[in-house]
Parts: sequence; structure tokens; C-alpha cells
Amino acid sequence: MSTPRLLGTVATAVALLAGLLAPVAATAAPDSGAAAEDAQLLVVLDSSSSMLEPASDGGTRADAAKNALLGVVDTLGEDERVGLRTFGATVVGLDDPASCTDSQLTVPIATDNRQALRDAANAYLPYGETPIGFALQQAGTDLTAAGSDVQRTVLLISDGESNCQPDPCAVARDLAAQGIDLTIHVVGFDVSGAARDALVCIANAGGGQYFDVTDTTGLTSVFEKVSTRAFRDFALDGQEVVGTADAPAAPTLTPGTRYITYLPAPGSALNYQIERTIPGSRLWVSLNATAQISAQSLLVEIYPDATAEGSRCDHDLSFPSTWGGSWSLTTMSLSSTSREECTAAGTQLLRVENWLDSTSADGAPAEVLVIEEPPVRSTDALPPFPAETTPWVEPAAVTPQPVLGGTTLSGATPVAAGSYRLDLMPGETALFRVPLDWGQSLQARSSADVGTSFTLFSPTRLAVTGSLVEPPIAEIDPDPTSPPRIAGLRTPPVTYLAREKTGTVEESMLLAGDYTLAVTRAVCGGCGQDPGPVPVILDVLVDGEVSGVPEYVEAAVTSSATPSPSVSTTASATPPPPGDSPTSSETPEASEDDGGLPVAVPVAVGVLGLALLGGGTWTLVRRRRSGA
Repeated sequence: MSTPRLLGTVATAVALLAGLLAPVAATAAPDSGAAAEDAQLLVVLDSSSSMLEPASDGGTRADAAKNALLGVVDTLGEDERVGLRTFGATVVGLDDPASCTDSQLTVPIATDNRQALRDAANAYLPYGETPIGFALQQAGTDLTAAGSDVQRTVLLISDGESNCQPDPCAVARDLAAQGIDLTIHVVGFDVSGAARDALVCIANAGGGQYFDVTDTTGLTSVFEKVSTRAFRDFALDGQEVVGTADAPAAPTLTPGTRYITYLPAPGSALNYQIERTIPGSRLWVSLNATAQISAQSLLVEIYPDATAEGSRCDHDLSFPSTWGGSWSLTTMSLSSTSREECTAAGTQLLRVENWLDSTSADGAPAEVLVIEEPPVRSTDALPPFPAETTPWVEPAAVTPQPVLGGTTLSGATPVAAGSYRLDLMPGETALFRVPLDWGQSLQARSSADVGTSFTLFSPTRLAVTGSLVEPPIAEIDPDPTSPPRIAGLRTPPVTYLAREKTGTVEESMLLAGDYTLAVTRAVCGGCGQDPGPVPVILDVLVDGEVSGVPEYVEAAVTSSATPSPSVSTTASATPPPPGDSPTSSETPEASEDDGGLPVAVPVAVGVLGLALLGGGTWTLVRRRRSGA
């Protein structure tokens, strides 16, 4: 941003689930159904005596867990590595110390073990206590034995709060800090109050999502989603980097390289140097963390040089937000300003400070996205940001296509204009990536028997909120009190000169690229809503001719391209031969090779954390040469 954002700019939450969709190089599209090589899923199932209590569908909670597991086993591929660990199955009574170490790897993680999983489900019989922390420790050992490059997913299912040490939330935080590719999702079976809060804490610390369920149907839906996402090819091969307290000794982040890091301890700060590769460019930096971090407890700053002695170029504070009480995302966004010292060639400093002593931020995984945007030759011919809102367009009636939806900002499912059908649990969010070019607008409408809502994230990870993107409900739903319930979102067009504005919406629409649409099902406790999955129809429209394309300086042509998602962490996208650039009337079909990068800006990009960004760096250069 050109000016510091007001403290009231709240980062909006999106739900996380199992890992990230892998973006790939612009020259090769992946098989979206490919399984991640050697990926592992471990179900950690509560066998404490309380699982014998009734579920909402007439049976017991144990019946629901058994039936859901049996229902999903047959959908697993024979080459998918799955295991089952139980806890609280053999010892009852806290007066026996063995009750707090009561956990067994019932079915070892392996392929072609479906019959063993069926046998274990049929033999499942709850009995004892609730040593969740110990079970998670053992699960970490089960999974880490596979090696450092394996994608791992834990699905913890429990109906209560741990009554043993160690603290399971602390265990989840320790596992997340080990630098391995591990995601922990949690299912709370008919829980509330402190027990639910404790389970939510585990999911947040483990970078996963929390789900409330009350019956077999809801648990089966969660099983299906987690197992499907657990075996996608997410290619988490970022380079780990450790920030330093000493600014001049901070590690250098080069645009075009991927990194993973962790947040500082209470009262301390970590520094990272950012290497500017284009003189006069603008650096856009965002930081995202999934831990439940107190409001304003993190301060992120960017300084014009590595000494941090000059006036800072920009700053932002953390503002976490929670949807449905099940997941929290803290997002901060900032940029180098147009001041001469903030655009000069050389190195700038990124500082992340835990200045209000947040213990939940200590060691939590974080994601920082760095975009380097070249300067433009002139803004004289560029259109101003429109003064009027873009009118609503009634979506065409077409057959919706089934879609699962992504679970992270960088792993959102790519979609083109069209109609889609997805199922959402209470409080669940699905994310979709939609490319917008210069001059284009996005419209989205959701229709369901329950309430839903939208949040849109820009290519710089700034949440797009405000009156310009949410039309009056009467405009899209003449009877909002009766099903189907309609929600809508409509953005202004992407405009380069939006950066001259100060509102959140305007600032968010200043770069062409991938915009991430988050669709959330509302939580309505005690209002008689179906606790299971509910179908949602999502209509997406991208309209507007490509226009107002800025002409970047020639230095952009030779700048570092975006990273390839291959094992190499520094790779350049290859431009197509002359004449292959899409025309203004051709909107490229969305694919999984974009990775959230501005599609019409030749930028150098780095990702600190789990965001893996892909190609699309040649479009503007070709258009400029062809006279666009």
C-alpha cells in the first residue's frame, strides 16, 4: 500500500484443510488427479468411553465413526498410504498412569491395507480415557519416519477434551515447527465450550481445519474431503529460511525463490532482506499465519535498507478473524512506497515483530508473498479508477459442474467463468482462484438452503471488502428470508491507478492476476440447521474487455520470472513464440499452473512460507510489443 492501512482493516478468515494444490510451470499443466508420491494420511481416533454416547442419528458416536470409516475405505486408491491410530482403547481410570500413554497404531501406514482398515473399524470399541497429546506425539513419530519430503495429513476425531498431559495444542505446535510437510485436521463430535476450544486450538496449531459433526453423514463428508485432498500432488518443496535478530545479518530473500519460516517469540523480532532486482520497482509483501494470534500483536515493517535505521516504507498490524469459530487466518499486507529511498536498487529489510508478546504466534508457521512490480513508463494514458459501481449481471442458467474447492490462499482451486456445485459443512470455507486481467471485473453468486458469504483476496493477499463489492441483497435475492439463500459479490474492474485511492476495495483491485474467492457456510447454532453437508451452487462471471494495460519499463523483460514448482527452487518461465499471446477476447481457461501470480504483470516473485506460485510472466510483454 502507498499509505499505512488503518488499524480497522481486518484480515478476513478462510478455512484451511489438507495442503496446497501444486502450481506448475507455465509450459506444463499437471494431471489434477495425480496422487502425491508417498503422501500419507493417518486417522487418529478417540476410543474413550464417551464415544459410546448417543449421536444425533440414533446410534452412538462410535457407530458413526465406524460407519464413516467403512464408507470411505472403499473410495481409497490401493496405492494411497493410510493408517489408523486409536487412543483410550485399553486402560480406564486416571489412577493408572498407563491410561495417559494408551495409544496404539492399530493399522500401520501402508498401501493395499483396506481389509485391515475394515477389520479395525469393525473391531472398534471405546473404553478408556482421552490422552490426545500422547496420541499426537506418537502420530508424529509414525509419520516422520517416512522422510522429510513426504506430504503428511493427520485427521484427529474426538468427542472431548484431553484429560492427560502433554497439552495436545502444544504438541501440534511442536510438530508444525519441525519443518516437515504436516497438516493436522480435527473433527469435534458433538462438542462445545472448553472441549471445542481445545480441539480448535489443535487444528489451528497444525495448520488444518476444525469440523463440527454430530452424525455419520457429517463425519463421512469430512473423511471424503480430507482423504481426497491428502493425496493431491502439492509439491511442497520450499526452501526453509531462518530470520535473524541482527538486521544486517538477515538472510536474503530473492524474488523467484520459495521459502518457509516461522514467527518470532514474544517480545522479539526477526529480519529478512529482500533483494530488489529491478531499479525503481515496487515490492508488494504480505504475511499470512494460521495461528490464533491476538489483534495487533504482530507488527510487520519494510525498511529502505538492511540497517533498518531509516524511515520505514510501510507497516501493518495483525488482525485475525475467525469464521464459525473453527479456523483463524491473520493476514498483513504492505509495500514499498514511491519514495526515492524505497524504490532504489539494492536491498530492503522486512521485519516481523511479536511486539505484544503473543504466545500463540511463537514458532507458528507463516507465509510471506513477495511481488516485485516494475515501474511503468507513464500513467498519463491509463484510465482512472471508475467512479460508479459495476452493475449486477443475472447469471445464465446452466448445469453446475461438481467441484471440491481449495483450502488455502495459495492452493485455491482454479475456476473459469461458469456454474459449480460444492458441499459445505457448517463453518467450512472453500477457496477458488479466478484470473482477472486489466479492465476485468469479477462477479460471484452463491445459492443454498443456508446462509453463505464471500471474501475475495487480491494477488497481494489483501482482503477485498467494502460496499463496492457487495451489492444490496434486494438486487440479487428478492426474498432473502426464504430458501434458497443468495449471497453475491461484485468487484470494480482491475485498474492500475486504483493505487492512488485509499479505500480497501480500490487498493485491492490494482494488479491483474489471480483473485482468490472464499465461500463460507455460516454457522447457526441452535437454529435447526442440517449439521451435515449442504449443497451450494456457485456462479462465477468474469466480464469486461482487457483494457488499461500499463506499459512497464524494458527492465521487466529481463527480470527474474516466477518460480517453477519443480524440485528446483529457482526456475524461469519460458515465453511462448511470437503470436501466441492470448487476444483480448480470449480468456485463458483456468488451470493449476498459475499459483496466484499476477497474470498480466511481468514480476519477480518470492514466497516465504507455503505459497507456491507459478508462471504467466510473459503476457504483458507480448501485448506491449504487439501494440496492445
